[in-house]
Amino acid sequence: MPAPALPPELTLPQLNTLVSEVRSYQLTHGSLINTHPHSTFSPPTTHLSFPTAHPVGASLFPSAYPRSQFDRAQKLQHIFNELYAAVACDEVWLEGVLRPLIETDELGGGCGECGRR
Repeated sequence: MPAPALPPELTLPQLNTLVSEVRSYQLTHGSLINTHPHSTFSPPTTHLSFPTAHPVGASLFPSAYPRSQFDRAQKLQHIFNELYAAVACDEVWLEGVLRPLIETDELGGGCGECGRR
């Protein structure tokens, strides 16, 4: 049986319902990015200061991926796991490589701060 076409054809009401359900899921499962009060993502506020957030990017449908490439990736997975573990354990190297991002990117900076704790 052939795989269904992606993305499927949706009516505008179906698409709006799907987007609404994905956003609702993100809100209830913490898939949000806290935005800085002076960030371009934040809505204008009154004199009150309160945290603002927006949902992270999400894909509504899976991307078609050739089976042969999936099988190839699975065969390489153990090599990737070893590399990932080696990088994660070398905190001095990781800090040096990520320093420019941590200093200039709000999300990166927050992640860097969290990692140092």
